[in-house]
Amino acid sequence: MRIKALAIYAAALLGAAGAPAQEGKNWGNYRFISSAEIGWRFVDTDGSLDKYRSDVNLRSGPRLFGFSLDSRSLDHRGKLYDGLHIDTSGWGGDPGTWLRLRMEKNRAYKFDMNYRRSDYFNSLREFALAQHNFDAARRMSDFNLTLFPDASFKINLGYSRNSFFGASFTTFDFGRDEFQVLEPLRRTNDDYRVGVDWTVKGIAFSFEQGLRKFRNDRFIFQEVGFNPGNNPTNATFLSEFRRLQPVRGLVPITRFSLRSRFARRFDFTGRFVYSDSNIDFSRSESLDGVDFRRARILENILSNGFSGRPNTVFDLGLSYSLLESLTLNNTFRYNQFGIAGTATARTIGNEISPGGVSTPIELEEISSRFTGVKSSMNLFAAEYRPSPRIAFHVGYRFSHRVVRIREIDDASLERDERTTLNTNTLIAGMSLRLARKFNATVDYENGGSDNAFTRVSPYDFSRWRVRFGYRPLENWSINGAFSLYHSSNPTPFAVNRFDNTGWSISIFYAPAERFALNLGYNRLDIDSEANIIFFIANRLNRGRSLYFSNTDLVFADLSVGVTRRLELAAGYRLVRDAGIDRADAGPNDFFTSFPLAFHRPSARLTIRLSGNLKWNVSYDHYSYNEKRLAVQDYHANLLYTSLQLGF
Repeated sequence: MRIKALAIYAAALLGAAGAPAQEGKNWGNYRFISSAEIGWRFVDTDGSLDKYRSDVNLRSGPRLFGFSLDSRSLDHRGKLYDGLHIDTSGWGGDPGTWLRLRMEKNRAYKFDMNYRRSDYFNSLREFALAQHNFDAARRMSDFNLTLFPDASFKINLGYSRNSFFGASFTTFDFGRDEFQVLEPLRRTNDDYRVGVDWTVKGIAFSFEQGLRKFRNDRFIFQEVGFNPGNNPTNATFLSEFRRLQPVRGLVPITRFSLRSRFARRFDFTGRFVYSDSNIDFSRSESLDGVDFRRARILENILSNGFSGRPNTVFDLGLSYSLLESLTLNNTFRYNQFGIAGTATARTIGNEISPGGVSTPIELEEISSRFTGVKSSMNLFAAEYRPSPRIAFHVGYRFSHRVVRIREIDDASLERDERTTLNTNTLIAGMSLRLARKFNATVDYENGGSDNAFTRVSPYDFSRWRVRFGYRPLENWSINGAFSLYHSSNPTPFAVNRFDNTGWSISIFYAPAERFALNLGYNRLDIDSEANIIFFIANRLNRGRSLYFSNTDLVFADLSVGVTRRLELAAGYRLVRDAGIDRADAGPNDFFTSFPLAFHRPSARLTIRLSGNLKWNVSYDHYSYNEKRLAVQDYHANLLYTSLQLGF
């Protein structure tokens, strides 16, 4: 049956290819419009293949570059469906593959399905001594069904799955040294949802009950063999290591929301979400190695535990049009969660000194920890519109956060801390529209906090954002944006500062139906500084961590229809960071900058062989260069050829 269906579809494509262009085909009570692009990609690389795969990861081979199918009932009374849409791309080995399906029947149902696969490859020499590499894939799928979509009472059913699997390396700390070990990856999440939507007297209600089931089969190991570690100056080595650390969890999630518009000037929205995750975990570990004292350690650890995380979120939004030109808005949000857990661990083994004396190891531990977070936020804003072309808004946001940490170790209280954080923020802005040619928006925020939870958290911050669009003619458009962000923390021993400035401009020009030009430039400058402390030979040192980046992005795209049968397209991308050397960097300062250049020119030729058949040839070039680490440079040439058929 499947082969017959494929044969019918192929015959329709090939038959349409030799006929004049038509808008679809009719079969029975349905009309079909479809296209498919199938071809081959040729890839030639020079330089660092690992870096190329980490950045691009496109390979040679046959590909389904794209497929789409639209079908609709001619009289809107189809037996199975009234509307159907399918589109997909990337099949055959690309790092990104997706499939979308949408099917609906009037007054009966609406069904959506999405599938995505993403391949992740990471092997970078400058990151963590190239010992945290991985080659993995993530698969995500969503299925949603709505019954009676046009009625005032709807039923919603849904299922989602997210899985992550592959191979990776990580590091294990032992005996004042680090050892690279293997870590296969396998994590899955399954979400089940059922809910209803209904409307009563103009008030829209929504209720959903969900359940998430997740598992993480973490396994870290080193087979029997000599592993000297990363520190060649000590006597530590690892002979064998295994750690099995599975995690299982269930998370019921309840969601309720409503929205109403009382009279003409008042709008009300509310949302309530409650979840309570329950997690069980265990750990089984065995180790055989020699530490920095030249003592052999034979150790086994068995542990298990559980934790829970109840979470409550409540949102409330009010909007009132006091006048035709004045609207008042207030948004309140409350979020509370607590993480409580208990774990027990038993360690048994032996420590054998260099002289052969064996000392048994036996240790039992019981620990409990509670982390509670309560946060609330209220935003009040007013918008004034003196005319349809101009509007002003001003607002005030206040947020309050409380964190409590309580730890109990072996039935005795070890720690009980409570920290609060209050943040006040002023918000202002305006929007302007002059006829149909020019529009602009300006937004400003300025805020400050009375505390900081981490060393790099800001006390004070400010942000400017400006956007504009100008269309002098119907075939011209110019768009631009500017952003400025500054934050600082003046606390002694934790002084930090972060500055981010960016701006962009783009021009689009399409004087004719078969000619289009798009040009643009983006600039991003980052300058950050933070005080740090570190130890060398057990001696405390103070210094600074400095980071600087000035990134340029240039892009250009050109599309030309030379004739009715010949189309040309060309593009260019440039990402460049010149880097900088800080003259004020001292001997205890760590300065980071990544000067690099990334070029990507491309070209595409399309020839219409007949009304429904096109031949495409395209070329992409990737060139990556790091000024301070040439071993990661690469060049890649990619050639594509494909046939695109449709009816």
